[in-house]
Amino acid sequence: MKTGIREQGSGVRLSDEELQTLCRQWQAVLRLEHIDVHVRYAQKLEMEEWGHTQRGPDSTWADIVICPPELVNFDTHTRTDPELTLIHELLHVREEWDCEPKWQELKDKKLNPTVYKMHERGIERTAQALLLLKRLIPEPCSLFPTSGASQ
Repeated sequence: MKTGIREQGSGVRLSDEELQTLCRQWQAVLRLEHIDVHVRYAQKLEMEEWGHTQRGPDSTWADIVICPPELVNFDTHTRTDPELTLIHELLHVREEWDCEPKWQELKDKKLNPTVYKMHERGIERTAQALLLLKRLIPEPCSLFPTSGASQ
């Protein structure tokens, strides 16, 4: 069954402003408004993953870097929807806030690699489900605020 997640939004590069607006909307959904999150696109060859999150030691800020659609290496990447990557990375911010201090062990992959892969897969499935709900639920919906966003 196709969900339409990969097709819808795939390959579309959002402006920096649109990306930050989406970030604020998803922060509200995930109840992360208390964290200062800045999101940006990666520069060429800056990363080999879809997205990466770095957070401040005091957990009051996070920087999210997303691989832009035009730099996706289809040998190693299959995702080109920046909103899906953003949700995935924000879920990591959410879990870091909720799961201190065990988070660093997981992030450093000191735990069993199979457990780490299962964990990442769970985050990905949750991000896909959230995005699918957003795209299927007719607007307006209080769960997914749209103020100032372009769809």
